[in-house]
Amino acid sequence: MKIIRVEADWCPECVVFMKSIWDEIQKQFPEVTMEIFDYDKDEEIKSQYNITKVPTFIFLSDSGEEIVRKKGIITKKEIIEIINQS
Repeated sequence: MKIIRVEADWCPECVVFMKSIWDEIQKQFPEVTMEIFDYDKDEEIKSQYNITKVPTFIFLSDSGEEIVRKKGIITKKEIIEIINQS
C-alpha cells in the first residue's frame, strides 16, 4: 500500500497534529510507503489527484489504484482501519 499525503506549511493541522500520527503509523506499518507533497509547491500532484483541500490523504493499492481518499483531519484509528482493510 502507498499513502499520498498532501499538506501545506500554513496548515496547522498538517504540520503539528498529523505529523505525530504519521510518524507512529510509519513505525507500526513499515511496509506502507508514504509520499508527502506540498500543496503550494507540487502543482503536478495537486492537478493529477485533483487536490482541493489540505490535508488530503489518498490510499493506493500496490497496483496504484485509489482505495480511499480522505480530506481534512483523519484519526489514527481511521488510518489503521483503512490499512488493515486493504
